[in-house]
Amino acid sequence: MDGGYDRREYWSHEGWRWLKRGQAATNVSHHETGSGVGRSAPKYWRKKEEIPEIPDFPDCDLLYTTSSFGQLKILGPHEPVVHVSWYEAEAYAAWSGQRLPSEAEWDLAASAQPSGEITSDNCLIWTQDKSMYPWGEAPPAPDLANIDGLRGGLLPVSALPEGDSALGCRGMIGQVHEWTSTAFFPFPGFLPDFPYRENSCPWFGYRKVVRGD
Repeated sequence: MDGGYDRREYWSHEGWRWLKRGQAATNVSHHETGSGVGRSAPKYWRKKEEIPEIPDFPDCDLLYTTSSFGQLKILGPHEPVVHVSWYEAEAYAAWSGQRLPSEAEWDLAASAQPSGEITSDNCLIWTQDKSMYPWGEAPPAPDLANIDGLRGGLLPVSALPEGDSALGCRGMIGQVHEWTSTAFFPFPGFLPDFPYRENSCPWFGYRKVVRGD
């Protein structure tokens, strides 16, 4: 939308290499079919004008649609973003003047409990306790989190305020996985067991931690 796929300043070194490799592969594919140019959106997103086989697709102001269970679905303007790679999430955060949280920061935002006291420099003092869930100790319920596929899709990011964490963060359980900046490594004392060795061990150090869903 803002030309981010052509703006080097938003991408890390590895992210820019990933983008250029993907664009090169996309260009080869499009050259063979006689259409399109390099990558300019997440892999599974489509511009409405790219799907002429659905001439009566609902009118909307959105630029992209996305695939869901093999069907095209409007990407709602107030839904959490889906189908983006870690590099794309990192670049978007840079574009917005932010950064992805570390796993520890995400965990703090989701489960930390304030003591109610404030330091002389106006910082909150936190207890050593952590809540089981962002909203406290009560088990998950439909008014707290979008889980178990009960709603058949995503909710607006403003939904379910009763599920907020003590820091006011919303939707930290359910909806979608959330990227962090932390590399995926085992916890101390981890011992692989069949078939877990083939499930996670190959990705240690090569993938990023996701949380939330």
